Amino acid sequence: MLYRSAHPADIRRPDARAPVRADRARLAGLALLGASFLGGALGGALAFQHAGYVATVPLAALLVALAAVPTIDDVVAALRGPA
Repeated sequence: MLYRSAHPADIRRPDARAPVRADRARLAGLALLGASFLGGALGGALAFQHAGYVATVPLAALLVALAAVPTIDDVVAALRGPA
């Protein structure tokens, strides 16, 4: 992307390494993760500024609901015993 590892003529040398290539799919995933974090932080800050502490309750409830599904799945699997 923005990094240039070597001049193309230098690659023909026997001791030269392959040029550095960007993993665009991984970079896109990390950029999406960073943008989601930034958007959530800004949205949470604006909601807290506008509505106060009560703005955190629906977000906390959503996180609890998202965490409950795999937790319940793990408990059910543990109660059933080894597979």
